[in-house]
Amino acid sequence: MTTSPLPQTQSRSGRIRFHFFGQRWGKRLGKAGLVALVCLIATLWGFWGWSVVREREDPHRSAPPSGAFVESDDGVMVFYQTRAEPTNPAVLLLHGTEVWSASWGLLLDDLAEEGLFVVAPDLPPFGFSTKLKDPHSYTPEAQVRRIYALLTHLGVRRVHLVAHSAGAPVALAFARAYPQQAQSLTLIAPAIGLLPNDPFVVDETARTSSPFLRVVFGWDQLRDVLVAAVGTNPWLTRLLFARLVADPASITEKDIALVQRQFTLAQFTPAFASWLEQLLLLQTPADNALLDYLDATGIPILFVWGTKDPLTPFAQALWLRERLSRATLVTIPDVGHIPQLEAYAQVRDAVAQFVRKQAS
Repeated sequence: MTTSPLPQTQSRSGRIRFHFFGQRWGKRLGKAGLVALVCLIATLWGFWGWSVVREREDPHRSAPPSGAFVESDDGVMVFYQTRAEPTNPAVLLLHGTEVWSASWGLLLDDLAEEGLFVVAPDLPPFGFSTKLKDPHSYTPEAQVRRIYALLTHLGVRRVHLVAHSAGAPVALAFARAYPQQAQSLTLIAPAIGLLPNDPFVVDETARTSSPFLRVVFGWDQLRDVLVAAVGTNPWLTRLLFARLVADPASITEKDIALVQRQFTLAQFTPAFASWLEQLLLLQTPADNALLDYLDATGIPILFVWGTKDPLTPFAQALWLRERLSRATLVTIPDVGHIPQLEAYAQVRDAVAQFVRKQAS
């Protein structure tokens, strides 16, 4: 029996139609992907261009009258605010990422009412302090030299350090460099390079060998464009900070306005990008040697930590309390990475009581 060639013809014709259909849609999808890529690149560069146009204000001329400037040995102008009299026991407030001295809010005045001399600098590049291009200018050791110049200018010989998040490595570096001047350490949700594993010490090799980080920070323009699109994009400020707290409602319009106040200052985006490069690629995380040193010096340490911290997990607090024999831990339930916003009264009372005790 012979078979009809018709099915073969239909099959061959079907394959031709499918091949043509696939080619046509492949071209369409290819064009759509290309258009999407062009739109993405244009959007990113648009945000960068917006930052260039927006950031034209001279920070030294537009700084609030509530503060002043001091010039450090490396020529950096550091903006700072003070409360009360320099004859009182001194407290140095060191802020975290993308905020500045005014972000401490009521704590400035409340600690002053406790009989303390409060000093709150803007750690470069944040706030109204000088914006620098070199990432090495933002290492904790470089910041410590500027703090020392500030304290010398104010005539402060001994100081209680209070630091939040990324301000903690600076406080630790100061305590290591000037143990006789550091009377106590209060670390609020400290971001000191620990990871949620035992012994909580970050793998330096894994961090610096990240291909993504090497690509991003290996090209300054790409780095600045990405930071402009995300880090200094006013449309994303609330979203980014809301991810750090347990209760987004605790972030007020005033808090957002204080962050965005920096977004009009000249060269803020490239300076912030350089600071991030220092944080992610250059900064040495806390290690056992540093913790052993702190234990040996006997500096009193207070940790203030929220149990729902998404950035520095609460498990780190428990480990550090056991690791440091003179450490005290104040636990704040159901609070994220910015306890001073979500539970201000508890943070204020914890800091004030601890500092008063060490100052007496």
